[in-house]
Amino acid sequence: MRVATRTPVQSLLIIGMILGVEILVAVIANMHYKLAFIIGGGVLIVAVAMVKMEWMAPTLVISLFFMGVSLGGVTESTGGNIRIFHLISAFLIARWIFYALTTNQPRLIYQSAIVTPCLMILVWATMTIVWSPDLRFALYRFVKFSLSIGGALIFISIIKHKSLERFVVWFWVLSGIAGGVVAYYSWFGAGTGLSDSWLAHQNIVSEMMNVVTFLSLGTAILTRKTLYRWVCIITALFALAVNANTGCRAGFVAFIVAMLVFTILGIFNSKVGRKFPIILTSIFIIIFGIAGYIISTLESLVIFASGRSVDLMDPMAADTFAWRMETFRIAFGIMHEYSAWIWGMGIGAWEYLQGIYMEYTWARFIHNFYINFFFQYGAIGMILLIWLFVTVFAPIVRTYKMYSDFRTRWFLNSLVAMYVGLAVHGLVSIEEVNSYIWILFATTSIYVEYLQDLHKKGLSLDPII
Repeated sequence: MRVATRTPVQSLLIIGMILGVEILVAVIANMHYKLAFIIGGGVLIVAVAMVKMEWMAPTLVISLFFMGVSLGGVTESTGGNIRIFHLISAFLIARWIFYALTTNQPRLIYQSAIVTPCLMILVWATMTIVWSPDLRFALYRFVKFSLSIGGALIFISIIKHKSLERFVVWFWVLSGIAGGVVAYYSWFGAGTGLSDSWLAHQNIVSEMMNVVTFLSLGTAILTRKTLYRWVCIITALFALAVNANTGCRAGFVAFIVAMLVFTILGIFNSKVGRKFPIILTSIFIIIFGIAGYIISTLESLVIFASGRSVDLMDPMAADTFAWRMETFRIAFGIMHEYSAWIWGMGIGAWEYLQGIYMEYTWARFIHNFYINFFFQYGAIGMILLIWLFVTVFAPIVRTYKMYSDFRTRWFLNSLVAMYVGLAVHGLVSIEEVNSYIWILFATTSIYVEYLQDLHKKGLSLDPII
């Protein structure tokens, strides 16, 4: 028997029924609004995904700005949280697989430049479970890692299947507004500060706001619509204000470096001849050199943010700096002890071993993206990571050569600057299970390939921008 086609009215009725269930859940939860929100939100997400699966793509991006739920068995100080993103990602993966199989899709995962290296990294991470020192920590971290990468791959498949490539950057712009509003409410309205469970950690918020800033800045340059341009400009400034309130030094430094790169690339992208970029770049370097010299003569440079003061001239005053240096030394010592330079210590190894080798444990990962990745996955993992980085940057360079108009080139400049800032931030923070990294890779990969496809077809950008 042929299944009847669902009408829009029927779809709205389904959503209405789900909303009714949400209200019931809120009552059952005895006014525990957070629990009711999580349960009710989960039910609503299931309903939306069944009616309009493509609506889950922006939902994934928005969820990056929120925390999640702590699971029993692994304490928050060592195991961390299962994020709301991971919960949505798990359901969406199952939903997409069911959809792909029942509709006879030609492929389970749509192709993009980053798909193969992401899958290879995931395969290698799976293999390292075998020699990881503790199975519990290995499996817990593997679940988060696989859902982070899996969510990004399904994100690519949904976007390409529904031909939503032209909207994908706007997901970040709008999510930056939503995430920033929640951040300000958590810090000042609710009075709970950075510890509020609804908001991601300040380091994560800081870097994601850097991403929002540069994507908004690039889109403001790329768009020809006045209204869209002002939305992007205001979003970029708002994201910068949110970033400043996190008090994250790494995010602050990453933004400065990224803006420096963006400015230099913009100078060389000028249309006024070869001498102008060289002269202006020289002046720019001289100004930064003078500013750097003046700052170096200061005894202190204190900034205030999020209820704490930070002296940029005395990083050793912060106990976190000394702890980071200690983790680097111990991590390399462990790798030398076990001769794990090629294979790595295995996924989740540091979360378990730090309690054995360190007197004071402070975080669940080594606060350096590259050392943390190398410690777990070894030289083989680093080769796969470099392969991934190449697949992200190479299309940007090729697209830059395709387009001669300043709008597209300046947008690509913003992408390069954004990734440089991300790389700088990774020197003192970021771990491979941070889902926003993989969604960001997916976003730029999709959009750059979209620009390449437009150029090959001789088409102009869609009116949405």
